Amino acid sequence: MSIVEIQMEMEKLEKERQQLTGQLSMLNMRLKETQRKLGIALIADAVEKQNWDAVLHYYRTYGFYMDIDTFTKLADAGYTIAEAPLKYDGIKIDGDGGEDGARCVIPQLAKFTFTAIQRTDDEIIFTRSDGRRVKMWHPQDCCEDVYIESIVGDLDALIGKPMVIAETVSNYSDDQPYGDERWTFYRLGTDIGNIVTIRWHGESNGYYSTYVTVDVIE
Repeated sequence: MSIVEIQMEMEKLEKERQQLTGQLSMLNMRLKETQRKLGIALIADAVEKQNWDAVLHYYRTYGFYMDIDTFTKLADAGYTIAEAPLKYDGIKIDGDGGEDGARCVIPQLAKFTFTAIQRTDDEIIFTRSDGRRVKMWHPQDCCEDVYIESIVGDLDALIGKPMVIAETVSNYSDDQPYGDERWTFYRLGTDIGNIVTIRWHGESNGYYSTYVTVDVIE
């Protein structure tokens, strides 16, 4: 083959590679969405049957936020906050199956007392009185930007008192010409009225998640 023919073959293979990469990305998105729907259906069925052990199991397995109504039902059934899910992968659900705008409890932070809070430009680490640390962050990927846009209130004022308010709400828009945009608000408050609102902003080309993650890291 001549140099020109080899170059043409390389261009052809590169186009095919790009097409396959796009198809794989779409399949991964469809798989993730189907897994999310399955998790929502299993949780709804377990709640209807009042099988609270199964409810907790599915929340942990699928990494969902716990909505306020389910959180209250668990508490009424005798479960403590420590038994609520301690980790999620950024997906949240409510009674309608995950519509944005629904307020959700943050079980990793609710009812806990903080002994220290550390903040950088792209993460906040809360140290709880039980010795465990909780990181609020976003694992950055290409073609996206997720960051702390503003904090209203004094984070240090949250130290030393239990969180009687620990909730979040997220708003999403896909009307942007470059992709999608999301604002996530975290509202934390103590029993003496100290309230802090943390506002995260995220944007991507539409193929990458802009959810904020709250993880118990140790």
